[in-house]
Amino acid sequence: SYCGSLWLASLRCAVQIGKLVGDNENAAKYSKVLEKGKVAFEEKLWN
Repeated sequence: SYCGSLWLASLRCAVQIGKLVGDNENAAKYSKVLEKGKVAFEEKLWN
């Protein structure tokens, strides 16, 4: 779960950096991956 949370944090950073540098295409792509990851993280690790 620790590594998973680091992965989600990294994706969140990638989204923000993409927005800052104007790379909206990759920001949107990573945002979708982040949302899927958050759902999976909560389903598997929280009851």
